[in-house]
Amino acid sequence: MIPISKRLRICAELVPQGARVADVGCDHGYLGVYLLQKGRASFVVASDLRPKPLESAKAHASRYRLFERMSFVCTDGLTGIDRNSVDTVVCAGMGGDLIRMVLEGSPWSLEGRHTIILQPQSSQYELRIWLAEKGFQIERETPVYDAGHVYSAMRLSYVGGALKLAPVEAFVSDALLRSQSPDLTAYLDDTIRRLEQASENMKNAERTPEKLTFFETALAEIREVRKKYGHGS
Repeated sequence: MIPISKRLRICAELVPQGARVADVGCDHGYLGVYLLQKGRASFVVASDLRPKPLESAKAHASRYRLFERMSFVCTDGLTGIDRNSVDTVVCAGMGGDLIRMVLEGSPWSLEGRHTIILQPQSSQYELRIWLAEKGFQIERETPVYDAGHVYSAMRLSYVGGALKLAPVEAFVSDALLRSQSPDLTAYLDDTIRRLEQASENMKNAERTPEKLTFFETALAEIREVRKKYGHGS
């Protein structure tokens, strides 16, 4: 079994059984190989903009005798991937702004016909708001503490029509609170810390009053949520 990180394992757990997966920004192909080994995926399209990591992904597929169940595309995002060849799209290990660009660059991914699994490394709240505006809600979300950092992976469902998120929902979804993850408190604490710092920076800058109000409202609500989960993970 190929060794993968905790953050990639939680992505794998969100993939529907037997899915045909597009692993966008596949890097060295660990997630795709793992999905096939575990039987989560029946086929994986591994894509990356960089040729060298893609060659590494091919080598791993060959090593684990899975080359015939994978295809490899050197491309930007989902460009060049046949929408009918996959039913699930995974974007993990990239910033939220880049994830948005990937999805916008291939509008078929936003039609609600594909399972979308995301693990944004930055710009999370902006991505959540944008996804809601596009008619998506978070069906499942799992936080994880891995190698000194806190991540979360989310699976979306398409409900159609623009949704508006409350300030707290832009940072903490109901699905995340239902996850029963042992790392939930670590996620909440990390979110509180980041919001505190961002709010303080905005106060010092003496500008963006509307954004500051949004952050402070979210921060107060997340602090209340945090009280329900004791003193540690």
